[in-house]
Amino acid sequence: MSGVLQDVRYALWQLRKNPAFTGVAVITLALAVGATTAIFSVVQTVLLAPLPYRDVDRLAMVWGRNPGRGDLQFPISAGDFTDWMEKNQVFEEIAPSFDDEVTLTGSGEPRLVLGYAVGPDYFHILGVEPRLGRGFTQDEAESRATVAVLSDKLWRSTFHGDPRRVSGQFPPVAGGDKSK
Repeated sequence: MSGVLQDVRYALWQLRKNPAFTGVAVITLALAVGATTAIFSVVQTVLLAPLPYRDVDRLAMVWGRNPGRGDLQFPISAGDFTDWMEKNQVFEEIAPSFDDEVTLTGSGEPRLVLGYAVGPDYFHILGVEPRLGRGFTQDEAESRATVAVLSDKLWRSTFHGDPRRVSGQFPPVAGGDKSK
């Protein structure tokens, strides 16, 4: 124990004797600790934190593949999805999902936002429900009605968190007719 105490005293004496070295060492350690903390925060959020869905280990995303076109993965057609639904013997439930830019109108200037066209079972499979309002119904999917579920971020930033926008008291606000 006395050897460790003697080493600490000697280290402090050397640091006091050379303040420039001490400053560089302290700044280097501070930067290293800060960088390590920042990197760990990103890794924790992106890789280690559990996803906010139930049974994450049982979820899968399936893509189509067309080697003739050089594509490694691409969304499947509606016809292929219908075939998959009819012949499915592997998955408990499946739901389509397709992302695309859509034009948001009805609140200020029109603007492009990233939208997702999803099947009516999509939220059920993920085990999530909208905080306000409701998800999609099978009738809406079959009639290709123009309805939208807004993200919390979009609802707060564009519609100022007005619950009347969720309850359907206003005309539809997200466009994009997928039938064309």
